[in-house]
Amino acid sequence: MKTLVMEDDQGEPLVVLMHGDREVSVKALARQLSRRSVQICKPEVANRHSGYQVGGTSPFGRASRCRSAWSGPSSTWRGST
Repeated sequence: MKTLVMEDDQGEPLVVLMHGDREVSVKALARQLSRRSVQICKPEVANRHSGYQVGGTSPFGRASRCRSAWSGPSSTWRGST
């Protein structure tokens, strides 16, 4: 399992949980979240949003409230606020 810290086109943070051997389709994720775009954060921005250093980001106990999305076994995106 891996945890990625991303931002949408409005600069809102997003935590993505997924299987470690998978990759994120940012276009599919943005479409599912009704956003124009989604991109991975720079390390310093990810640290500010999550409170964790890149490489050790926990999906729990983040520094700020942010939206979460996860990919299940059927490769569909699910989300919560």
